[in-house]
Amino acid sequence: MQGVAFCQLTTASSTDSAPVVHRRLLIADSNSQCVQVFTATTGECLLRFGVRGRQASQLQRPTGVAVTANGNYLVSDYDNKWVGVFSPEGKYINR
Repeated sequence: MQGVAFCQLTTASSTDSAPVVHRRLLIADSNSQCVQVFTATTGECLLRFGVRGRQASQLQRPTGVAVTANGNYLVSDYDNKWVGVFSPEGKYINR
């Protein structure tokens, strides 16, 4: 499921090295195969995107996330061995 959905950190989620960009906390959740975006101040879930799989728009084990100057998300995927580009709304663009 892409787009806004239920956000929940799993026990495998780690916020230890999660980047804070534009007052947003970015989580690459390898256990849930998704990226989650929270407000850095209140912890409110703003966005959750990604679904498990090996197709171009899917995530198998996201391990990192960053934001480009134009607001797109760069998601590194360990098992798929690529970096995917997603829009600020969580829609797949390319890899």
